[in-house]
Amino acid sequence: MSKITVDTSILPANIFFLHDQNFYDIVIQVTGSQGIVDLLKAQGINNISAFLLTPDIFEILTWDADEFIDLHKRCSIQLRNNTFMIRPGLKANVEYLRELFTKKNEEYAKELKHKQQQQQHRFYLPPISADLPSTGTSTTDTSNNSSSFSTGTNNFSAPITTTTSDDPKQIIINAIEKWSIENFEIFGNHDFILTEGVHYDLIIQSTNDVFIQCKCNEKLIVSRSNSRFLLSNYYRHLRDNQKCTLMKKLRSLTINDEQQEDVHEHSNISTAARLSSLPLQPLSQQHFAETVAVASLLNDSTNKPTAKSQKGKRNNKRFAENDADNSYVTKRTKI
Repeated sequence: MSKITVDTSILPANIFFLHDQNFYDIVIQVTGSQGIVDLLKAQGINNISAFLLTPDIFEILTWDADEFIDLHKRCSIQLRNNTFMIRPGLKANVEYLRELFTKKNEEYAKELKHKQQQQQHRFYLPPISADLPSTGTSTTDTSNNSSSFSTGTNNFSAPITTTTSDDPKQIIINAIEKWSIENFEIFGNHDFILTEGVHYDLIIQSTNDVFIQCKCNEKLIVSRSNSRFLLSNYYRHLRDNQKCTLMKKLRSLTINDEQQEDVHEHSNISTAARLSSLPLQPLSQQHFAETVAVASLLNDSTNKPTAKSQKGKRNNKRFAENDADNSYVTKRTKI
């Protein structure tokens, strides 16, 4: 008997998730035989796994039961000696289905194994230690950001850390940072970023035991779906301002900052209004002229001290000569 080629691409990718009529439709599509479908239905074989786990599909035809008389006639040929032989085409189709489904099952098993190996390699965690250096290249050190809440809102902000690591811890940190940026309105601060070690602690005991402990001491489980970490529990906790004391502190600090800014802005506006209401007092023309004259006099006395002194001496000499002449004339007049 020659070996036939089995092409599993004719089967849908979700063949292992098909049941009942959806599974029977695939059987008819591959074999074109309603008799095989009737044979499978009579035995309750309604999926590919049940088909592969049934050693002999035609064993039911050997049972001595009135219920299967009609099925026996449709699937077999009655011989002259009153014996029955299974139709060769029907038997060949069942053998082909078994080879096709078996090969598809082997491919599916290899695919699952490969995915599991990838997940184990991606989410492998070394033993967690307090002295373990952080993976990736960080743009900031957040170890000094654990100061008290009373110093202001800026203590709760930190630049986004950039890393190329596939470490699950860093994946979760990056996801939380991104979420806090996209949902800044619940924090009341456009520049706010949730920071690990400041606003929450990430506890990873294994890839299946991951917890987030908020700084309000609430411990939340991080569940997983396939290869993804689901952080909805933590996000829902943060949105509940009545329950999370950390969010209450953040919101109160933001409100205080806004009030201080409003008071400062109001003070500046009031000062500007008072200054604008004062009348302008321009200098009179006489006062301006006197000021210019005094400035010119001071400038002359500073720049030309020698010339002024010599001029003063000449004026004194002339005054003395005039005084002597006047005295002489006076004397002659009296005589």
